Amino acid sequence: MHNFKELKLFQKGIQLAVDMYTETFPKSEKIGLICQMRRCAVSIPFNIAESCGRKSDKDLSNFLSHSLGSQFELETQMITSKEIYFINGLHQN
Repeated sequence: MHNFKELKLFQKGIQLAVDMYTETFPKSEKIGLICQMRRCAVSIPFNIAESCGRKSDKDLSNFLSHSLGSQFELETQMITSKEIYFINGLHQN
């Protein structure tokens, strides 16, 4: 098993999730796109942490793949949000 808390990828995933909850979005989207974006953001470090608790390399790879899929989904949602002028861009570290 791996110590997920020491992984830079996990730490950046946590920061991304925090950024998604502290960013200001239009109130009209609170239940729609923004809710989905926040779920994707927290899913990234959740899956990284879960992958580190798995015993087989196949399971580890599977959960890391889910995390990457969530990252791609979130990136697409952010591009969409920018295109419809909901955001200018999230904070970047």
